[in-house]
Amino acid sequence: MGELRIEDYVPAGEIVVKNLSVDLPSFTPLYKNINNVYLQDFRNLIGEVKELESVFSITEEQKLLTNKLYYECDTFVNRLMFMKSYVKEVKLNYSIITAIIRQLRNRNIEGAIQSGRDALGYYNTKIELLNESNMPEGFLEDLIKKLERIEILNNEHNSFIINRKAKVSKNKATYNRLYFYISEVCKAGKMVFGGNAEKREEYTIRKIVSVLQSSRKRREGNDVPDIG
Repeated sequence: MGELRIEDYVPAGEIVVKNLSVDLPSFTPLYKNINNVYLQDFRNLIGEVKELESVFSITEEQKLLTNKLYYECDTFVNRLMFMKSYVKEVKLNYSIITAIIRQLRNRNIEGAIQSGRDALGYYNTKIELLNESNMPEGFLEDLIKKLERIEILNNEHNSFIINRKAKVSKNKATYNRLYFYISEVCKAGKMVFGGNAEKREEYTIRKIVSVLQSSRKRREGNDVPDIG
């Protein structure tokens, strides 16, 4: 079964289940569990796998969310650099800003959020003093809103990762079940039709993979755009 790629499980399963539906009367007398109920379970499993969200699309979605979060963090770092200069002007402690910038650059986002809340809360109590610096009106309030935005995105990102892990785990378990059905029927088929080379090939994984590869090449050829 090593030749069969996971993306081929469904089309391979469809080939095998189609052959099995025709040949079932030859299987059941020799393999009592491979019966009509088994055949329907096999079909249902193929349908279940078809409905699963592909790992590729999940990964792309996660990548977009991660990029959005990191963009907001980098923008926030830029604004913190200005905030640091304003804090220095009025001789307030700015070491916490330096620490937050370091946390964000190291992608310790949850730590930066907690530190940011504390720091911005503190500077908000010193707003009258900060207003004597070059800090524009509303700058601190805008920073607080940006931090809240980062926290929302970070929560979404964390939830997405947890959900993705659950989906991937579910996908693997379901694909493994489909792999088992394909493997079991093919092994049995080669035994049932051991004296019939042509029928035996219908249950040979290598032959099924060859059919799928030929079909894929034909589709790719038909997808070539007309540039004439």
